[in-house]
Amino acid sequence: MIGEIVGHYRIERRLGEGGMGVVFAARDERLERPVALKLVRTELNDPQLLARFWREARAAAALNHPGICQVYEIGESEAGRPFIVMELLEGQPLAERITSKPLPPGEVARVGIAVLEALAALHTRGFVHRDVKPSNVFLLGDGRVKLLDFGLVHSLPQNAASVALTMTNMVMGSPGYMAPEQIRGEAVDARTVMHAVLHDRPSAPSGSRDLETLGRVLVRSLAKNKNERHPDAGAMAADLRPLLPTGATQTVETQKVARLAVLPFRMLRSDVEKDFLGPSLADAVAMSLAGLHSLVVRSPMAAARFVTGHTDLREIARELDVDAVLVGTILPAGDRCRVAAQLVEVPGGNVTWSLTEDVVGRDVFHIQDTLTKRIVESLQLPLSAGEKRSLARDVPANAAAYELFLRANRLAEIGSDLAMARDLYLKSLDADPKYAPTWVRLARCYRVMGKYYVANREDHYRKAEDALARAFELHPDVAIGHQVQATIELDRGRSEQALDRLLRVIERNPNDLGSYVQMMTGFRVLGLLDESVAAYRRARMLDPEVRTSMIHTLDALGDLDGALIEARKNDPFEVSWVLLQMGRNEEALAVADDQLAVIGSTSFGGYVRAVKSVIQGGDRGVLDEVRIQYQEFPDPEGQFLIARMMARAGRREYSLEFFDRAVSQGYANYPLIVRDSSFDALRGDPAFEAIVRRAEEHHLAARVVYGGRIQ
Repeated sequence: MIGEIVGHYRIERRLGEGGMGVVFAARDERLERPVALKLVRTELNDPQLLARFWREARAAAALNHPGICQVYEIGESEAGRPFIVMELLEGQPLAERITSKPLPPGEVARVGIAVLEALAALHTRGFVHRDVKPSNVFLLGDGRVKLLDFGLVHSLPQNAASVALTMTNMVMGSPGYMAPEQIRGEAVDARTVMHAVLHDRPSAPSGSRDLETLGRVLVRSLAKNKNERHPDAGAMAADLRPLLPTGATQTVETQKVARLAVLPFRMLRSDVEKDFLGPSLADAVAMSLAGLHSLVVRSPMAAARFVTGHTDLREIARELDVDAVLVGTILPAGDRCRVAAQLVEVPGGNVTWSLTEDVVGRDVFHIQDTLTKRIVESLQLPLSAGEKRSLARDVPANAAAYELFLRANRLAEIGSDLAMARDLYLKSLDADPKYAPTWVRLARCYRVMGKYYVANREDHYRKAEDALARAFELHPDVAIGHQVQATIELDRGRSEQALDRLLRVIERNPNDLGSYVQMMTGFRVLGLLDESVAAYRRARMLDPEVRTSMIHTLDALGDLDGALIEARKNDPFEVSWVLLQMGRNEEALAVADDQLAVIGSTSFGGYVRAVKSVIQGGDRGVLDEVRIQYQEFPDPEGQFLIARMMARAGRREYSLEFFDRAVSQGYANYPLIVRDSSFDALRGDPAFEAIVRRAEEHHLAARVVYGGRIQ
């Protein structure tokens, strides 16, 4: 089958096989990425076994957890053979790893806890895995652990504690790892699965305290009576945690992390053709360092106010809470530039190193690589193997392409001309299609156009996701790539998918600022307000000046005073809406008039006009215009905000329309829905209450999965 095409996947090599099918490494010809393709056996025509295959496909596709192999697609080939497309994993099964030598207790605990967390995710979604064994546990090269093979996953009936496992003349599972009740064909639950998690004895010196502790956990998990086993995955994981190596459970707050501010490079002489270099070069350096777990980088935009005039290092240290600052200047001279840079310790002012280079304008990209390496070396940042590869991948290879990339970045950041920024990114990719950061920035550009430009909205979002797929193919963990993807998922109402993605990112890098910022929205949309606040606190710990959507979380909590402070600081278009809720209508009108004088007929303008109309009694013509403008707006939280405004204006039909659309697109902030006085006139309305019940169901399901995931 090597070389054959199934769907749009070209088979490249055989990886292995099981009772249900054969697994191949393949290439997604559409998104140009490597995948694993599992094809059902041609001789498999038993209806029950085919049903098992589809059950595996549906169960795996319904799950999105860092410890579970991600499913991309399920389908049938032209010949009618069912298939599952999954992420391609690099590493080895646990079964292979333990054949060479047993694992020490600490490693058993680490792998066991990872498997238990995956099983807990299964259980909370109503599934039980009936074939946990070493060959179904995969160890990735970067240390992560994945649970495989969902052919023996069974969905539990609602409100049932257990389920019978038998099929006609068949007991499901691997005999060497099955619990007694499973072998007998009796009903199983989470306690049955605990029997299989620790089954191969680890190595440790005789009399080792760790081995004794692990032995007690092992004896309990293998008890013949399931009532004597751990009640669930969480309880067993708690017993294993003391065996983790010292520091393995260390929290973000106690980890040693360097903090760096990258100031925009100051142009010593104005040059229309080169002025973009000052902010853009700093931004590129910051972006290349952003994925390092031992470094928190303040954005050049946050540091921009310190560029003009005298640089006060004490003020920078105090305001930005950093240990070091990269400062630099650029002196254009014809087609050349003199670039000078210094890494300075703050607040003391000691210069760690300085660099001066004369370069031809287009060779500035060499400076980015040099600066990045010098910063890593001088701050003595510990780098994982993956981070070293990441830094090596993020080196531009083409001078002309890099110049276009920097020019586009500047246009995109100031928002002056996104279409021109897009065109420059595309030209850059024509010259160098293998530079992943350009694909990410292009995707971000398309995403903003998709959200705020009415024309070609779906096409822009599609192109954004296509660009990210190319970026991830080149560099799976490219800086800010997953944040951009999560932003798109939030726009499109896929909050759970976004949260799963972001939780995987912070599992790899607990200091990833952008992930916490995006999590705030994901948790809030699902009504998990404590978790949204926790994500905000984590973000503020990493960057006290970070701009977030906290105003909406405070609004949902009913803290309008806090929301007003936050809006005035970070989100001025929300000020009039908060004032309206506080009953300060005259102030709200004045603010709305001031904003409309600046933003006019943009999408933000429509939002502010709606606020003004509500205050003035609900002008029908204005609200009709706002309805048309926001009908196709892709953000479910934005849809809900318009529903609130329409309700306050007394437009029942419009409010129900936007409320229904918001909930259909994934909005489930049930605590706000039941508290918000905007809807008082609609309460008791059967149509309104039906939508509320849908939001409540979604919220409760999300709380089971994501409640307490971040504190």
